[in-house]
Amino acid sequence: MLCSSLENVYCYAVTPPSADLSCFYASRYRSAKLHVLEESLVSYLFSRPWSDCANVVTLTDTDPNPTRIKQIDNPEKGENVIYDLNGRKVEHPQRGLNIIKGSKYLKK
Repeated sequence: MLCSSLENVYCYAVTPPSADLSCFYASRYRSAKLHVLEESLVSYLFSRPWSDCANVVTLTDTDPNPTRIKQIDNPEKGENVIYDLNGRKVEHPQRGLNIIKGSKYLKK
């Protein structure tokens, strides 16, 4: 799925989350503004893929405050959908850890 309208990314993590370099594939994140904690600015500037953002700024008091996630609707709940640990849907269980119906399974 393309995310061609991405303008702002807000990250409240002190340590930049590790992410596969393709996590923003086909999106406009490189031109999006990345908002991070002031004490973490340098860390984000030197951590990929976050360092690929053209405009990294510190969060301000007017930026949205994070709240807890109340509910996630999953239309595929109950189906035998299989995901790898990167959250990608796969056809068959892969070697290593897989997520099937929300539970982790190890395939050797």
